[in-house]
Amino acid sequence: MNYNKKRDGHIALSILGAVLVVVQACSPSNKSVPTDVKVSPAIVEVTPNIGVASIRSDRDLEVIDAREFGVLPSGNQFIEPISSNGGKLVVVSFEVTNTGNKSGNLTFSTFTLTDTLGREYTEVGFEDLFTFNYWAESQGYAALTAQLFPGQSVTAAKLFRVAPDATVDTLVVNDVRYKL
Repeated sequence: MNYNKKRDGHIALSILGAVLVVVQACSPSNKSVPTDVKVSPAIVEVTPNIGVASIRSDRDLEVIDAREFGVLPSGNQFIEPISSNGGKLVVVSFEVTNTGNKSGNLTFSTFTLTDTLGREYTEVGFEDLFTFNYWAESQGYAALTAQLFPGQSVTAAKLFRVAPDATVDTLVVNDVRYKL
């Protein structure tokens, strides 16, 4: 009987170990984070279409434009358009270039829009992201989650919902400020 208890104990420990490995592998804190990303505390001011600024040690970004919409069409007759919900929708388009030696995307980049009153806006939520991505693709914009090869440049866009009285002023990407 001792033998069976030992065997059962070993099996239970093996199962527990396997479960812990799976949980650890799926844990958000275990996701790989690029180690070559340098975050500078300095704020960089950039004027659109004048120059390019490094938003990471391996990515350059140049703002192309910012356009306002009351409603953003989905680009598909079966998908509802995105409403401004009483505010305004702002699409900011930009070109991003991979200046590094490894392929990757912009997953570890943060985008914030500010208005002239200093209010900050994050990009639209998940519920509108699918529709926006569909619209962006129909307009020829690249997905920010797509693989970007070393030396490759793509044009992409982000969507923000801002207050109805907002005058869009600045796009902030990883502490780099682009005056709009």
